[in-house]
Amino acid sequence: MRHMKFCLICNADKRQYYIYDYLNNSDIFPIPSDAGELIPQLKEYGSECCMLVLPTPASRDGIHINKSEVLLNDLVAAMGTHVTVFGGKLPGSFKEDLKNAHIPFFDFLDDPDSKDFNAIATAEGAIACAITGSEVNISSSKGLITGYGSCAKALEQRLKALGMEVTIAARNPSKYGIGSIIDLSKPFGLSEYDHIFNTVPATVFKEAQIAEFKKDVCLIDIASISGFDRKACEAYNLTVHDLPGLPGKVSPKSSGHYLGKYILARSGI
Repeated sequence: MRHMKFCLICNADKRQYYIYDYLNNSDIFPIPSDAGELIPQLKEYGSECCMLVLPTPASRDGIHINKSEVLLNDLVAAMGTHVTVFGGKLPGSFKEDLKNAHIPFFDFLDDPDSKDFNAIATAEGAIACAITGSEVNISSSKGLITGYGSCAKALEQRLKALGMEVTIAARNPSKYGIGSIIDLSKPFGLSEYDHIFNTVPATVFKEAQIAEFKKDVCLIDIASISGFDRKACEAYNLTVHDLPGLPGKVSPKSSGHYLGKYILARSGI
């Protein structure tokens, strides 16, 4: 009889279910697990547990597993070198602890192809919100995107294809070598935009800037730290659509199966 290898999948959003669904048709035996059960199960399965799949992001505070009170340090202590860890946006200190313990790991968002796939799902979800959350068409409207990482680029490409006139603003535009990118740190006109998409994990729009926004502007925030001063937005009766973790909400099957394929390709099985 074949020696079974187990993969613990930490429950978080629906992507984890579809990772399970994909791996369940392979030579790996996937086991869905709540974060609080991971350490006991790692001890129970011992060397038969070859993989651990954490959420994306793996942690919000760099200390605990996302949506739990389980310490990442305790998780490292419970693992042996036979376990390969997978997850998205693994904290730097966690990666160092894994390296020091000689535990192999893969960060989904360190891989360019996975990062781009995640950006596509994020962009599509943000655009869906812009369509349903605004009273103007995407076509022929004016939109501002802050930042120019993978998510911003995916947004730009798709919004332009839908007919939006898109402006990009970044904190350090010179590093992109594109002359049309506006310097986010300098004043520029904000009253013309129908949609504003923030991808920068910092408060880039404070009261002085928010006062310039259109009264019916559609504000969409996909960053881990809000780009909009919320008190100022409330004072001007503006709604911010918070959209963290979009791939797990709008396209969990596509995203989960993609990550399952990624995991299987690196499992060594």
